[in-house]
Amino acid sequence: MRLTQSVSRNVGFNLLVFLLVLLVSFGLGAGKKKKHVVVSDRLLAAICQVESGCNPDVKDGDNGKAKGMYQIWESFHTDALEFDPSIGGCYEDVKDKEYAEKVIRAYMQRYAPNNATDEQIARIHNSGPRALTKKRIRLTDEYWAKVKQHL
Repeated sequence: MRLTQSVSRNVGFNLLVFLLVLLVSFGLGAGKKKKHVVVSDRLLAAICQVESGCNPDVKDGDNGKAKGMYQIWESFHTDALEFDPSIGGCYEDVKDKEYAEKVIRAYMQRYAPNNATDEQIARIHNSGPRALTKKRIRLTDEYWAKVKQHL
């Protein structure tokens, strides 16, 4: 009798451990396909030209809400850092071109669709995660036209 109860407890315990490991794995993304989003240097250069003329001394834009050559908002930075904490740094660091590019790439990994086009990436950079919705895509037509001229 005792042996049967012991075996039954061990099987139940092992099953519980297995289910917990499985749940944690899926919760951490082990069961998800990794997205493939490439933000090319060519596209970054075009966005930089449109946003600031790639002027390292550019003033803050959007009534002081956007900083650096890529005119990155604090919410953009926060989203990117939340997605990829290895970026480190703080919002003021977006004034540094290389750091800003890491932020942009992380943001796009988070919000751009798999295999995003240059157009999709540019529109998201300009208007945020919902930039590709029918309602908002028109708002970025002019911006995309400017970026496209620099590609």
